[in-house]
Amino acid sequence: MLSKCFDIVVLVIQILFGLFKLVGSIIAGVFNTFGQLLGFSGSTQYYYMPGAYQGGWNAVDGFLNQTGFNTIAVIMAVFIWLMTAYAIIKIAGGEK
Repeated sequence: MLSKCFDIVVLVIQILFGLFKLVGSIIAGVFNTFGQLLGFSGSTQYYYMPGAYQGGWNAVDGFLNQTGFNTIAVIMAVFIWLMTAYAIIKIAGGEK
């Protein structure tokens, strides 16, 4: 009887440590994501492209910059973030 109570106490402690580990990982992931977003410059300096592809990339990039596509992409990214946040709030609130 005493060994069963001890087993239950050990399992409860393992569950609590597991939950703390899960919450800690989520918090660390959020801070890591925002930290990388703040340090993101948007440049492609660290990518290597062979010369034949680099010319084509520069032409496409120049055209998209002239058309204002970057602004549209940023607006769409913010819209997707807002929709995701709304969906998470609905799920957390128990709505369908």
